[in-house]
Amino acid sequence: MRKYREIYLLILLAFAGCAVLLGSFIFHNRKASVGYAGVFSADGEIIHTEPAATAHSGKLVNINTATAKQLQTLPGIGPGLAQKILDYRKANGPFATVAELSKVPGIGVNRLEDLLGRITTGG
Repeated sequence: MRKYREIYLLILLAFAGCAVLLGSFIFHNRKASVGYAGVFSADGEIIHTEPAATAHSGKLVNINTATAKQLQTLPGIGPGLAQKILDYRKANGPFATVAELSKVPGIGVNRLEDLLGRITTGG
């Protein structure tokens, strides 16, 4: 009887491990949700749920002249992050390149990659 209990525990642990791995994969790839644009604010709040086919209109947002409301139309940019971009721009002047946007706290490499092709510096 003890032998079966050990086998049962091993199977249970294997399933739990698979569940943890699957959950981790889903959490880290949540912006790839089927059918919807992956648009989350820095704190994970969904800020836009337009179908992916229409989420990107092709019009670039100029990060040197955009208002907070215009910045929030970008994937992953919520009110807080939009304000950080405006504050950075006010303190440091216009962005020389799109890559300089990564100097804004809260914009890392992944978020910047999501924004490429959607933003411009106008120059």
